[in-house]
Amino acid sequence: MAAARLRAWRTALLALHKTLVDNELARYAAAHGPVGGPHHALKLLSDDPWFQWLRPMLVLVVQIDERLADDRSITEAEVQAFRQETRQLLQSSAETPTGREYQRSLQDLPAAVVQHGKLLELLKSES
Repeated sequence: MAAARLRAWRTALLALHKTLVDNELARYAAAHGPVGGPHHALKLLSDDPWFQWLRPMLVLVVQIDERLADDRSITEAEVQAFRQETRQLLQSSAETPTGREYQRSLQDLPAAVVQHGKLLELLKSES
């Protein structure tokens, strides 16, 4: 049951992250010129400051992946810790780069708003 909840959160987080990445790559291309394929995009995502604000979400997905790959049973305390971390990420203060850019994205991207809402609903329904 706990692993299933984490998998559902991971899937929702990953969908939200993809929407945000796709939008940021388009914004970056409009400001700096075309992105030269998937290898260039990956390099930008990992190294360019433009994309720094997206990294906490990806780090959370990786942490969930690593925990799901572990053979040990997932405890309720771990589930609650991931829930709290996810909520904090989604409600980051506009005073932080992540929060500011995330709030801008929610203003600009209806798809991000829908995915944000779905993820919050998953987190809420599993309380």
